Amino acid sequence: MTLPEPSRPRTLLKTVTQAFQAVQAKVDFAKLAVKPGARSAQLQVIVDGQETTYPLLGEHYIIGRSSAQCDIVAPSPIVSQVHATLTRDPNRPGQPFVLKDRNSTNGIYRGKKRLTRTVMNHGDVYSLGPGELADAVTLRYLDPPPWYVKAGRY
Repeated sequence: MTLPEPSRPRTLLKTVTQAFQAVQAKVDFAKLAVKPGARSAQLQVIVDGQETTYPLLGEHYIIGRSSAQCDIVAPSPIVSQVHATLTRDPNRPGQPFVLKDRNSTNGIYRGKKRLTRTVMNHGDVYSLGPGELADAVTLRYLDPPPWYVKAGRY
């Protein structure tokens, strides 16, 4: 009895998609370096007092506990396997990121208010799970305006 040969992708699109998914799964976004002086939004993830900063160079990120399914991993029992998504909104000026809950068990909070979807602004702080819990994960979004915008405000 011979075993059947593993199925191969039948189209070029499926082949490219599988290759992209294989490469994306092996990228550690926290270790990406940005050129000095380059501006990009950043997400600081604080778990048990340890802070990891992720440069947000892409359009879409998955946040959760699963290292197999998520781009940004938050290893905490409070965090769901796939907890939230972070996606750019091309319809808004500046294309800000939108944080969206993915039916997680413990939710996303800003202070004591539970959120399902929110547009992120520079300096916003959120928690995955209620902030009062010891294992809650803190997210801090950093996207300062360019120097000329700051100068124009004063």
